[in-house]
Amino acid sequence: VLARRAGDPSALEVRAYAHIALGDSTAAIDDISKLIGTPRQPTTASPAMTPFSKFFVQRAILLTCAGNKADARKDLEAVLASGGTRAVLR
Repeated sequence: VLARRAGDPSALEVRAYAHIALGDSTAAIDDISKLIGTPRQPTTASPAMTPFSKFFVQRAILLTCAGNKADARKDLEAVLASGGTRAVLR
């Protein structure tokens, strides 16, 4: 699907989770970033919206595991600012 439609959100999501399952966190971070934007850059993806909040949290976990705690913290702060603790627990 991605070969024909490079930005297909559903395909990017599935591929990101496949990368996670295969232990390739860098590729998973890249795919998630295609969905919600690059860490620390302006984005139109709002962590207040349920479909996006899970990506911010997942990327924060991956970034933490990769040793990039500053960007992970920014993702979690964005989620918390948009909906508090409930946003993280969704």
